[in-house]
Amino acid sequence: MKRMTTALILATCCTALMGCMPETATGMQHQALPSTAPYLSLIVPKCAKDKTKNLEILKEAEKRIEPYIKAAGQHLTLSIESGKEINISEDLYLYFARKIKTHNRRSSPNKFPRVRKNISETASDY
Repeated sequence: MKRMTTALILATCCTALMGCMPETATGMQHQALPSTAPYLSLIVPKCAKDKTKNLEILKEAEKRIEPYIKAAGQHLTLSIESGKEINISEDLYLYFARKIKTHNRRSSPNKFPRVRKNISETASDY
């Protein structure tokens, strides 16, 4: 389940970075979520059916949050402040926010700082 979830998030991030999302391609604004959309929350898995149901919930939550993920250079930003705005639980919202934060940290150009040797150290090596 962890691999599938990671692949799902990675696909969303890649789509956002490539600009293939419908709103970036057409310049449309966010459409309001219908008030009849059901509230999404993960359930405690007790059997295989519950795990399958959680995957379906994650996919639906990703569909709802995807229009609110914006690419800013190599970093992604989330334009909503809580899960209530799109009718998902705070746990799901925080899950996606952590994934975006991890992506931004990994795509940072200063991830591996350059190591410099002093002139005296390089001269003593010979």
